Amino acid sequence: RAAVSGGINTVMGTRMGQMVSSGMGLALSRSEDWVDQHLPLTEKELAAVAEPTSPEVITSSPSSSYFVRLGKLSAKVQERALEHSLVRARKAKDATYAAVAQITNTLDLVEGTRASLGTASNQIAGASEQLQQSWTEWKQKQEGVGHSESEPDGSKHESEQLEWQALSMVRGLSDQLRSACSNVVSSAQGLPGTVQEQLTSARQAAEELQSSLGNASTITPHLMERSRHHLKQVQQSLDGVMEYLLHNTPLNWLVGPFAPQKTEKEEGDVAMEQISPNK
Repeated sequence: RAAVSGGINTVMGTRMGQMVSSGMGLALSRSEDWVDQHLPLTEKELAAVAEPTSPEVITSSPSSSYFVRLGKLSAKVQERALEHSLVRARKAKDATYAAVAQITNTLDLVEGTRASLGTASNQIAGASEQLQQSWTEWKQKQEGVGHSESEPDGSKHESEQLEWQALSMVRGLSDQLRSACSNVVSSAQGLPGTVQEQLTSARQAAEELQSSLGNASTITPHLMERSRHHLKQVQQSLDGVMEYLLHNTPLNWLVGPFAPQKTEKEEGDVAMEQISPNK
């Protein structure tokens, strides 16, 4: 046993062994994405059932990817295609709801800070401290993804600085909200009219929220009221969309984009290209 173990360690220590090891790790890391993006169909088979999409379809996939009707797929392939679309919808929904919750919390803190003015100083400090903490966390998070947030003019009063920070946060969050809403489905083609209307309603509400916040210089009571209305509209609309998708199999739904299943040779060629040293 010791001899075998030593032999394995010796082999894995060689350049070929390291290539095999890194190739195995690469295969494992790619497996989940591969299953999501590929269907067990050849390119010819996938192209035979593929359909053109409308201009609003969202895709960043290569040109060899296709959109297909669920009803044109076999039961096994249909199940995988539907699961891929539901996973995408859930992720986008979760991102949307997270942004809604953060915007709502920020607006609540702004209201709390304003309501505490003229009352005991410790109440003012408590409300403003939470808002300041939210700003610090938001700024650090943005810097972590390569985005920088400017600081307000130091000559401003503390309450003005807090308002500026709150507006900056909800603007950024509204950008994330609009993006997440747009990604719930890559294509709405083939979904029932009521579901398409709910998707449109959610996207329009997110866009209107982003626009109103982008044009504002401060969070007025009217803007706050309208923002809460838009947030409620987004959430209610997506609730309806997800309720339908989770309890129905819309056979006419155009789902994707999917790439054809690669042959063993093609997979091997890709793996070797990625683990081979640069020449």
